[in-house]
Amino acid sequence: MWSLLILVVTLCFTHSSFGSSTSHCKSSDDPNTDCIGAYFVQTDGKIQQCIEHKDCYDYREPILWCRPNPEQKWMKDGCHCDLKLHSCIINRQSYGRLEYTHCRSAFNWYCP
Repeated sequence: MWSLLILVVTLCFTHSSFGSSTSHCKSSDDPNTDCIGAYFVQTDGKIQQCIEHKDCYDYREPILWCRPNPEQKWMKDGCHCDLKLHSCIINRQSYGRLEYTHCRSAFNWYCP
């Protein structure tokens, strides 16, 4: 059992694109899109500047996004530093469209 856990943890930390969309940043002049081409959706999230993904570790999805409906799904990155925007964001796929919004602090976060 422990060997399986160690293997999974090792794979997560040694393979940079394991379940990640942030490693596939595409350049775009469109100011309304993030690094992967997702479009901005206004939520209760707040702009948090970042340089690295670790700058976003204390952030969560906005409360308005905490319960996705059946036609929505999270991207695998969670809150991360977008390389184009230099801001902590989270991505989802909603009815076939890629979307992003700003994360919010995990402090006092709840999901109604």
